[in-house]
Amino acid sequence: MIRRLPPPQRISWMDIYRLITALVSVIAGAVIISRLLSSEFNPIALILGVAFLAFGLYRLNMAARRYAELRLGRAQGPAEEKPEDQPGRGA
Repeated sequence: MIRRLPPPQRISWMDIYRLITALVSVIAGAVIISRLLSSEFNPIALILGVAFLAFGLYRLNMAARRYAELRLGRAQGPAEEKPEDQPGRGA
């Protein structure tokens, strides 16, 4: 079950921090991979570079979605379950 975060009200300092760390992760991953390509092959460096790059891109994607929700005002909170939908309750 996916739990949605409540709609963002504004961009917080924590959001800015996460955005900066995501950008640094993407840059670090790209630098590690580029240095790997210019020197001899090292599988650990490849895994680390791809991991940093993937993590940074994931965080940037998540930030872009949350910003779009904030900007468009289409964010919805978690759906509430109706009493008849809950197992073991009701008639």
